Amino acid sequence: MKGELFDYPMFSSRSPVLTLLLGIGILVSLFRFRRRVESRLLLLLFAFWLLLYFGRPTWGVILQALPMSSDLHFHRLIAPVHLAGAGLAGVGLAWIWKVLLREKAHLLPLAGLVVLTVAAFLPALQERISFFDTRCEWLENNRTAFAEDRGQLDRLLESVAARPPGRVCARLPAAQGDEYKIGDVPVHARVTSKGLDSVGYLYHALSLNADIQGYMDESRPAHLNLFNVRYVIAPADRKLPALGLPVETHVRHRLYIVETTGYFDVVDVPQVFTGTREEWFPAARDWLHSPLVEAKIHPALIVGPETSGSLPMKEIRTHLDAMAAGGIPSSPGMVAEAEIPGDGHFIVDVHASRTAP
Repeated sequence: MKGELFDYPMFSSRSPVLTLLLGIGILVSLFRFRRRVESRLLLLLFAFWLLLYFGRPTWGVILQALPMSSDLHFHRLIAPVHLAGAGLAGVGLAWIWKVLLREKAHLLPLAGLVVLTVAAFLPALQERISFFDTRCEWLENNRTAFAEDRGQLDRLLESVAARPPGRVCARLPAAQGDEYKIGDVPVHARVTSKGLDSVGYLYHALSLNADIQGYMDESRPAHLNLFNVRYVIAPADRKLPALGLPVETHVRHRLYIVETTGYFDVVDVPQVFTGTREEWFPAARDWLHSPLVEAKIHPALIVGPETSGSLPMKEIRTHLDAMAAGGIPSSPGMVAEAEIPGDGHFIVDVHASRTAP
């Protein structure tokens, strides 16, 4: 018995105490199943979450009967497994105390039980103490690093917040986004914590569009325009000639402004492609890598059954080449004015230069 479900990896250097207590708790709760509702509840909760935690390798197509199962990250169900298991481990520990105090009180008094219990959990307690000591050390190091920065980054972010709306990026590969930090805190994390609309790090990756951000190429202005990356923050010692000259420099932080059409644009949609969600991502990626982005030619990608006039999404690469060979059409129009009052509402005034099909 390794106990890796409850005692690994955090406590891999010790015996599986929690797993052993869990086993005892399960046996005790099974024995009390008919008499106690709490025993039934703990067992059913543990069994339910554990079986779901087995995920797709175990259940396969059966999971399709579960709503939204295709989007569920089954490995994250370890959390409710641990919650229910901790309750059962508590039942096991309580049963041991009860038996020893009742049967062998003359050999093992209460003080002895306390000592044995603490000794059993001591490695776990030591690991947690070490964990928090390390985090406190990191916190102190970061506090020192921010003190040395003297609020320069925060002043730059305040300046961005006062400018016209647009997305902020502090994680472009050319700007050493992964290494651009204050202490151990990535600058892109500071941008997010200030409530600024940003791209570059997928804190929320469940959206179908999210992974496409990872293929943004800062050397292509059309990509920055597509994602409305209007503000780029980079280290002052890192030159980004593709973005022009910086507009602000705050000691070791620089701000670049990119001309974009904003959150909205007028584009051509010459063709509709339909297919599955599995086919959607490679199709969107192929389009993003094509010159059609610069031409503002955006084929519609619809997840669903084939419709009249639509083409298979899995064949999009061939059609992208054909559309690119057709040349760049004249501009379809422009966004004259866009207003974002909030609460998910947008007001856009569009001027079309030709009749839409």
